[in-house]
Amino acid sequence: MAAERPLPAALEAALQARDWAGLIARCTAWLQATPADHEVRFLRGVARLEQRQPVAALEDLRPVAQAAPAVAAHWAQLARAAALAQQMGEATAAAHRVLALAEASAQDLDTAGVVLSRAQDHAGAVRAFQAATTRGSDQAARFFNLASALKFCGRLEEAAQAYERCLQLDPRHWKVYPLLVALRSEDRGVSASAALRERLAALDAGDPEAHLHLQMALARRHEQRGDHRAAFAAVQAAKSALRRVQPYDPGADQALLTAALNWRPQPGRSGETLAPVFIVGLPRSGTTLLERMLSRHPALGAGAERMHFPMTLHRLGQLGGDRLVSAALIERAGRLDPQAVGSAYRAACLAETGGAERFIDKLPLNTWLAGPILEALPQARVIALRRHPLDSCLGQFRQIFGLRFSDYRYSSDLLDCGRYWLAHERLLAHWQAVLPAGRFVCLDYEALVEDAPTQLRRLLAFCDLDWQPDCLAFADNPAPVASASAVQVRGALNREGIGRWRAYRPDLDGLIGLLRQAGVETPEAG
Repeated sequence: MAAERPLPAALEAALQARDWAGLIARCTAWLQATPADHEVRFLRGVARLEQRQPVAALEDLRPVAQAAPAVAAHWAQLARAAALAQQMGEATAAAHRVLALAEASAQDLDTAGVVLSRAQDHAGAVRAFQAATTRGSDQAARFFNLASALKFCGRLEEAAQAYERCLQLDPRHWKVYPLLVALRSEDRGVSASAALRERLAALDAGDPEAHLHLQMALARRHEQRGDHRAAFAAVQAAKSALRRVQPYDPGADQALLTAALNWRPQPGRSGETLAPVFIVGLPRSGTTLLERMLSRHPALGAGAERMHFPMTLHRLGQLGGDRLVSAALIERAGRLDPQAVGSAYRAACLAETGGAERFIDKLPLNTWLAGPILEALPQARVIALRRHPLDSCLGQFRQIFGLRFSDYRYSSDLLDCGRYWLAHERLLAHWQAVLPAGRFVCLDYEALVEDAPTQLRRLLAFCDLDWQPDCLAFADNPAPVASASAVQVRGALNREGIGRWRAYRPDLDGLIGLLRQAGVETPEAG
């Protein structure tokens, strides 16, 4: 905040103590006497943000930004509040106002970059982060943000260089190591196998995050040289470290499955006319590949990994918690007005799509919400990807998922991945039974890879779209990719992802036995 005068002592004390509730109360009392004090109103807006009150924060930050439009901090905090309130059009516009101001600080620019990343404007995020790294003192986190945005935009060499700069500034920025290994296949430098083992040997056993990322980086180095037994052991060690600090609650996922299986369409309820194409399925099941293909169609707006639908349900249903999708969310969705849900979702999405009403919404967890989605958006289409169970489970086990939500905690154990896959199969069977066939369809990843023209023709017809050969040229798609497949999907279509489990077969006996007990045979595994 660019203060032009000392703050009142009571406000300064609350600010220094980070007593956000107290600060809000003191600012409110102050503003009752001096309502035109924009500095104090800005302070209250920031405090409301810290208290996770973005809608209330917007009431303070909008007039402040308009009253003093040359102050970058005002626009940065307005962008942050609008993003948290799912007002992505306003958030993006405010973030670009920060970029336009020469006096914007590194912190303001970094905030704007984070907002633009969340709004899927990764090119804008690159500009913001690049500017942030040139102003003020070097901070490793800013180079990490820059590297991530560059990777999403396909600028992989620049991304690797930014990751390396991040580690130069802070070698303990652990999450960089596996990301850098994925971009640097040469076993050298800070991400070399020997360097990773040396750092692991020096670690305190009480630092599970460091163990997680360093072991996953080492696993990828083992894979690159074909030592899959060592790779599996490293992944096992990494995930064991994660589970010690983030235990998995299988009861929560069982409750989620029960709630979804109990969901039924309610006659007489009407929703919004918007017609997006939802791509869903388990992580690492080919959802990004399909999104890259379909988004080449001129009638579909650019795809993105959007959380708008579950977040709309959270907001309208007044739910919180550390899960993006839960049993409570599905149950609450059944009590919400589908028209209101559809309208709120429309408002959140159209600000990102430039008003295009046909676009792709790719979020794996939306599989659990296919019923509520088609009730709120009856003209939508939902395409669910499926994959061979061994490849699917192994792919999730080998992946580090974001820790913001707890939805993927099952992935820290291979057998729990198998149980989740089985639950997901039951879910898909349920949706196929209760949802209109013209609105929900399943697709096998292997079929897409083996015969992409046939499968794409089928899917485009399902979406009421004409055939476009450009959909096969997905590698030429210039749109950013903000998923774990950001590197892989920029190459040509190949079969490398099919049967990857075979290299790990000696370590899969437990998973194969679990699937067999559930009636899922994998005869090719012996």
